[in-house]
Amino acid sequence: MKRLAILLWLTAACAEQPQTVVHATIRDSAGIQVIENTAPLWTDSAGWTVDSLPLMDIGSEGDSGEQFGRLQDVLRLPDGRLIVAEGDAAQLRLFSDSGNYIRSVGRKGEGPGEFVGLGLIRPYRADSLMVYDYQLRRITVIDQEGKLGRMINLRPPGGTYPSVEGAM
Repeated sequence: MKRLAILLWLTAACAEQPQTVVHATIRDSAGIQVIENTAPLWTDSAGWTVDSLPLMDIGSEGDSGEQFGRLQDVLRLPDGRLIVAEGDAAQLRLFSDSGNYIRSVGRKGEGPGEFVGLGLIRPYRADSLMVYDYQLRRITVIDQEGKLGRMINLRPPGGTYPSVEGAM
C-alpha cells in the first residue's frame, strides 16, 4: 500500500503542468528591447468587466449646479461625498454619497474663495482640502463643507508656474 501511494505521488509530481501561452514578440530597436503583446494573458472570463449600473450618476439637464463644462478634478471624501472642480464655472460642487447635488462653492474672480484657473483638489492636513488655481498660482484651503480657511500665494521668482501635486 505504501508503494502505491508513493508511486501515485511521484506520478502526480511528474505530470505535465499546464503551460501559459505567451503571445508576444521581442525585437531590438536601436539597442532597446521592444516587447509587443498580440493577445492578453487572460481568458475572456478572467478579464475585467464594467458593471452596467453606475455606482453614482451625477449631472442633469435642468439644474445648472449639475451641468458640467470643463471638469478639472474630482475628489471622494472619506464619507463618500464627492467634490467636483468645474473649470468653466470656476466652482467646486459638492455631491452626496448617492450623487445628489448639495451646493456649489466659489465663482470666477481673484478674491477670497474665487478662482480663475481652477485646478486640482487634494486632501490637506486632517480635515481640510487644498484647491490649486494654476492661473492665480494660489492654493485655497477649505474645509470639507467648502468654507474658506486661508489662501497661500505661490509666486516664485521669474514668473514660472509651479506644479502642485499635493500637500502634507
